[in-house]
Amino acid sequence: MTIQRIPFLFCIFCLIACNEPASKTNVGTEKNISSKPPMGWNSWDCYGTSVTEAEVKSNAEYMAMHLKRFGWEYIVIDIDWYGPNLSPYDTSATYYKNPKPIQLIDSFGRVIPAPNKFPSCNNGNFKPMGDWLHERGLKFGLHVMRGIPWQAVEKNTPIQGTNYSAKDIVKLQDGCNWYDGMRGIDFTKPGAQEYYNSLYRLFADWGVDFVKVDDLSFPYYAADIEAIRTAINLTGRKIVFSTSPGSTSFLARAHVQENANLFRVSEDFWDTWPQLKNQFKLCRRWALYQKANHWADLDMLPLGKISIRGEDGQARQTNFTKDEQITMLTLWSIFKSPLMMGGNLPDNDNWTDSILTNEEILLVNQRSKNGRLLILPNNSINTNVDIHSDIQIWQADNMEGNVKYVAMFNLSEKSQIIELKLSDLKFKDNALVRDLWKRKDLGKYKGTVRQQVAAHGAVLLSLK
Repeated sequence: MTIQRIPFLFCIFCLIACNEPASKTNVGTEKNISSKPPMGWNSWDCYGTSVTEAEVKSNAEYMAMHLKRFGWEYIVIDIDWYGPNLSPYDTSATYYKNPKPIQLIDSFGRVIPAPNKFPSCNNGNFKPMGDWLHERGLKFGLHVMRGIPWQAVEKNTPIQGTNYSAKDIVKLQDGCNWYDGMRGIDFTKPGAQEYYNSLYRLFADWGVDFVKVDDLSFPYYAADIEAIRTAINLTGRKIVFSTSPGSTSFLARAHVQENANLFRVSEDFWDTWPQLKNQFKLCRRWALYQKANHWADLDMLPLGKISIRGEDGQARQTNFTKDEQITMLTLWSIFKSPLMMGGNLPDNDNWTDSILTNEEILLVNQRSKNGRLLILPNNSINTNVDIHSDIQIWQADNMEGNVKYVAMFNLSEKSQIIELKLSDLKFKDNALVRDLWKRKDLGKYKGTVRQQVAAHGAVLLSLK
């Protein structure tokens, strides 16, 4: 979701004010549910607030038929699936400006699907959608906002299984600064944790496998994050917990890794070269902290056809050139970011499908370790190229430890030759080299590996 920029000092204040605790939450049921970065599709980049059941199913059917065997499995329905008054042709500008947006809630103050968008899900039950996806071997994801709906507060709905109600737990001054649909929750009040428990119990009953929880990270809401983690654990269902939007404060890294499976480290990412170039700075900061079940997330992949009714510009094929698309997927893979396709899958051309189904590239994302910027003893690569240069070399190891992956990035405006001494990878003499994008063996290299890399482009190699 797009957010308003908040001054840096205010963010630091909010981080301190939230009194981030030492990590202490029991995270038992999260074990091994995202041992690899999740791969899937999210509706936001192409449909914004207005995705319909037919469009979700169309993308799911495409995934099941063309992408599932390569590891793509999550179908995530983004924001406002509970908002009936936003027609499929509304712009997101209306959504952002709308005070107290209409949202459907049940008798316990929990959001439920709008039947005009999801006609198979009448009577507030999303389970038919979950069942439909599971029958096709896919997994069901939902976006949800932090807090409790404003209607629940005004109606003072009861909290399921307790003697408390919405007004007992609300923190009115703690709403989202870019969406007026929710009010904050005061976790010092009895009934607060129980509200989240009831919400995630409902999601578990629907068969939800993935929750993207928005308005958690900027500023950082430690109490909500812990409460959500607890609520998910109590369901007994394996549900991936993803925090949004970005950027997550680096100071909160221990806490967010303890409690969340995925956490956004960038703002909303769209198809512009300056934004892609900026992701390298974030990757350098977070790379050493990537670990199984707790993945730093670079946001969705704006590939193929996007913004059909989206939040950023007119409907279009991605503005990224083919070289830039290669650069993006190479970085996401060696950094081990989750891979969430943002474009409308049924509109994929052969090129888009080819880069989403390159098994050798996906293997780097799913089965590598120790991905990091390669910094040589003199902080240079080749001829005094430092880590802030437009030439970057990243490396990772495969899980078995017998292959090294090397990504060469050329962020400059002209094609360049990039070279790397094998000794800098601790190879004694020579190496067998394969180009993973071209799926082509390049033969035996002795001493130095040299590659011509296009402007804004990348090469991803395996060496053994």
